[in-house]
Amino acid sequence: MTGDAYMGIDEAPERYKAFISYSQKDSRSAVQIQDWLERFRLPKKLAGDRVEGRKLGKIFRDATDLTASPEVWPALKEKIAVSKWLIVLCSPNAAQSEWVDKEIRHFRATNRADHVLALIIAGTPNAENPDEECFPPAFKEQEPLAANLVSDGRERALTRLAASMASVPFDALWQRERRRQRRQMAVGGGLVAFGLALTAAAMVAGWLAVSGKADDERKGSNLLAREAKAISNNESGDYSTSILMALQADPSASRNALRHYFDGKTGYAFARALMMAGVSNNSIQHVFRGHDHYVSSVALTGDGSLVSGSWDGITRLWDLETGYQLGAFSGHDSQVTSIALVGDSLVVTGSTDNTARLWELETGDEIRTFKGHEGSVTSLALTNDGRLITGSRDSTARLWDLQTGEEIRAFIGHEAAVWSVALTSDRGLITGSSDDTARLWDLETGEELRIFIGHTNSVRSVSLTNDGDLVTVSDDGTARVWDLETAHPSEIFSVNDGAVIPSLLTEDGIAVTGSYDGITRMWDLETGEVLRDFKGHNSYVSSIDMTSDGLLVTGSHDNTARLWNTQASEDCKVYAGHSNKISSIALLGDHHLVTGSWDFTARLWNMETSEEIQVFTGHTSGVTSVASTADGRVVTGSRDGTARLWAPETGEELRAYTGHEGEVTSLALTSKGQLITGSRDKTARLWDLETGEELQVFVGHGSAITSVAITGDGHLVTGSADRTVRFWDLDTGEALRNFMGHNSEVTSVAVTPNGQMISGSFDGTARLWSLKTARELREFAGHDNFIRSVAATDDGLLVTGSRDHTVQLWDLQTGEKIRSFTGHDSEVSSVTLTIDGHLASGSWDNTARLCKLPEITLEPDPRKQVVMACEQLWKSNAPLWFTREDLSKYPVLEGEPRLDPDDPDSDFVSPCRCFLPDEVFEHPANKCPEGLPG
Repeated sequence: MTGDAYMGIDEAPERYKAFISYSQKDSRSAVQIQDWLERFRLPKKLAGDRVEGRKLGKIFRDATDLTASPEVWPALKEKIAVSKWLIVLCSPNAAQSEWVDKEIRHFRATNRADHVLALIIAGTPNAENPDEECFPPAFKEQEPLAANLVSDGRERALTRLAASMASVPFDALWQRERRRQRRQMAVGGGLVAFGLALTAAAMVAGWLAVSGKADDERKGSNLLAREAKAISNNESGDYSTSILMALQADPSASRNALRHYFDGKTGYAFARALMMAGVSNNSIQHVFRGHDHYVSSVALTGDGSLVSGSWDGITRLWDLETGYQLGAFSGHDSQVTSIALVGDSLVVTGSTDNTARLWELETGDEIRTFKGHEGSVTSLALTNDGRLITGSRDSTARLWDLQTGEEIRAFIGHEAAVWSVALTSDRGLITGSSDDTARLWDLETGEELRIFIGHTNSVRSVSLTNDGDLVTVSDDGTARVWDLETAHPSEIFSVNDGAVIPSLLTEDGIAVTGSYDGITRMWDLETGEVLRDFKGHNSYVSSIDMTSDGLLVTGSHDNTARLWNTQASEDCKVYAGHSNKISSIALLGDHHLVTGSWDFTARLWNMETSEEIQVFTGHTSGVTSVASTADGRVVTGSRDGTARLWAPETGEELRAYTGHEGEVTSLALTSKGQLITGSRDKTARLWDLETGEELQVFVGHGSAITSVAITGDGHLVTGSADRTVRFWDLDTGEALRNFMGHNSEVTSVAVTPNGQMISGSFDGTARLWSLKTARELREFAGHDNFIRSVAATDDGLLVTGSRDHTVQLWDLQTGEKIRSFTGHDSEVSSVTLTIDGHLASGSWDNTARLCKLPEITLEPDPRKQVVMACEQLWKSNAPLWFTREDLSKYPVLEGEPRLDPDDPDSDFVSPCRCFLPDEVFEHPANKCPEGLPG
């Protein structure tokens, strides 16, 4: 058979990208595959100038059972006629379906046999056993292009379909898709955020950084992990020594006691659990794990519970404070798409089985079923007088009597799926639809009162402000604020590069949106400014809700719900005053910051107060680079081809350095008080700082010099647009070594105290090199765009700033990313770390930011450290036991006690068993690990 009237189809006579043919028995797979294809986006480079852009296009799936309703066949033939591709879901069910075979033959009869794609979802093609055959008879006569979901896996098989439909090479698309997934997972929480490559002991050390604030816990843990890695990476596996090393900042800790709690295999298992519980965003309070499929909807009760609905067909009830699951409700025949609470005792769920159902929260009993829709129920709302509103893919919304289950009224007029419903204060109904419109209806008569036209893609979310304005969020990447009376938009702003799913409005004019990129964003509704990003989900955010005290809950297609503290924030100062891009920043002493900008000026700031102290004017073009001398003066380089020396007290220009035939791109100062400049004229030059005399010219690069740095022993390092880095003798001007490996322009270079060099590049990577051998030691990859700036600290940290608007902190020795910093709205052009634990960054958003890294505070009692870490572990819903599969990867688990000591395949017990209440374990543990008091 085929599938149901697609969620967002405009029924106008336009071409669909594909028509899905399938057996009705495989409808669940058809819904998921349609959803994946519609949400898929081609990489920009592969999309090129395709008319459709990065999307594949609309996919048609009809839900009608042709066996029962053969009269719809003529209408389906019309859909087939305007579909470019035919996708056949092959399974034993499809092989036995008369209608699947008929659809294939009809499509081929239109001279498009080369546009038939087979996706094997079960069974075997050309099987000897007829019961296992997955190909319909039509494929026996002419086999199609096929992707095998069974053998290739879901992502690879569907990507193969997407490549065929988009006419792009599969290998190129698959490699880019894999890179995208890795980047996405890096942003997410759990194991990937910290990285499986982090050693177990380092993660134990990290999670012992427990303070009263969630953000301090998160950031402090990373710093402790970094300190531990040097020794924890050794081959001897002396994990306890690593922990002692990481905890050396706490002189009051008892080393013997720490060893007692963490030595040997017990420590490793405990660390493994902590690693699985890693929280990547300092705002995350809980991660609710338990669903086997996408979490589609979440809602918060007034008594401190969370309700989540999922594509696994189950609705679950959770304790918001502890993260415990309190109950589960099953009864729907398909995915749960939406939930709505009736007070604190009842919940309504909507489903792709075309029904809504009413449940008792306390008992899980199903009270009533609401039947009548001919397509999936997508959204729910409740009136003040206790009636139910449902929106559906059948293009209608309906009003129901909650007490009897009787349908009162249908709201008919949309030309495609209704995605969202909301109620006005004066008994009006608002609906958002895939026909790209929102509509206002009279709730009592069903009359359509107004149409809101302007979006160019599906309207996914509708909601009302306190002032009575309508807010719509669309797959066209915009949110619009409408006057409800005139249907004219008063505000339009871009919400992200891609579609946005749900939205929520707070009483103080803040909008919260969930997105396909996995990020939840908080907006100022008046200005359209992004106030905050909440990152941690690994797939798109499908539902959001918020408590009155600022706790935000999100549901996602990564199968989890998450609870966030919207009040947590990083301790950052912002320096605003430039009227154009900030190109460079530098520290002046311990208390001042210097910024250079394309507005032709440099500025001096008080780091503590963010006050602007001095403006340096005189350049005739943008300032590209700033530096400070040992005696407290300021040096600037400019696109006007000069460098200049300034007095910070007066802003007076003291000297100009002229001689370059192109813009000055970078500056450095030697220990002798000399100035180095790099330029787009392909040279670097050495100057006498006091006289302005040119002392040396360094010639050899084949393109612009983009960055210069001085080593501890007085050599020059230059990075260039010719993709190389060079190492020079400062006195003779001779190039001693050439560093090659980057695939694009080198944008920034920095040196470490131990004789190593770091380079950043337009190829999106930073690299660590040996200055002695010119050998590449390590690559740092994780930004989503090119790296503009790099900086290194004395204690082994690397900082990178990127065009992806983020700053990332790395461990130089392991290559692990410790964390990301967000906040800038444009390219980060310059970064540095202060000696007192601040991270400074300059950006093309015209601002500089100074963020304080957290101080490390430790609970002095080792036993309390363990208890607090275990509590954090449980708070994050981490597993409390380990499987046989874990044992194959981590043989040291062999020494752990098992849930069933007589069963060699039994799960292993977490050492947290001895530090958490018995009731948190689903299975009784037999004993505490040896050496750990119960």
